[in-house]
Amino acid sequence: MDFLQRTEEGAAALWRAVYPAITDPAGHPARLGFLAAGEASAWARIFGFEPRLLDATVIATLCTQTANPVLRGGLAAGSVGQYCKRGEPNALGIAAIALHHGAYLYLLRAQRNDKLGWGLRIGVWAGGLAVSKGRYRAATAVAGAAVAATSALAGDPALRAEATKGASHGANLILFSEGLTLARTLPVNPLRDSRLLGAAEAASRVLGHFLLVDALERH
Repeated sequence: MDFLQRTEEGAAALWRAVYPAITDPAGHPARLGFLAAGEASAWARIFGFEPRLLDATVIATLCTQTANPVLRGGLAAGSVGQYCKRGEPNALGIAAIALHHGAYLYLLRAQRNDKLGWGLRIGVWAGGLAVSKGRYRAATAVAGAAVAATSALAGDPALRAEATKGASHGANLILFSEGLTLARTLPVNPLRDSRLLGAAEAASRVLGHFLLVDALERH
């Protein structure tokens, strides 16, 4: 029953976030632009492209939707991190993704989760750390920990209120996306070069950040 309720809450939060861009595109050009760029990023992967610059632009577009300096700074760092994602992780990309989620964590600093909530995220992070190799292990250890922590704090039941519902769905989609990013690097993986996997990675990342930023703006 709780699963169905959570699904309904996520769908309602997504509709609330998307609705202004559909009904009043002229009044919400940044929101419409973000959704269009995000969809283009996902479709590009279906056709075999890795649009690194477009991915960075998608995250940067969210900066125009907030006046919060912490959130703006985090999103700016996130756009750099996305640009650096193609190829093996580097220090700049890892630091940028960590800073991006550091901004989320700062804004979520008053939130709490129970042992089960933290345990699930730590388990996902530890699993990623166990299967990753080389520079991907460093990326998982640092940036992956920040992403998992964001998911945990955004899972605070207090954020299921009307104004902020969708925060946990967004953060979980981001964590899922990062998991797909790691999965695509594993040498023994029949789906490693799957275009659908790449599209799912892009779509979940776009929707995740969209939902989380929308909820934080209402927080």
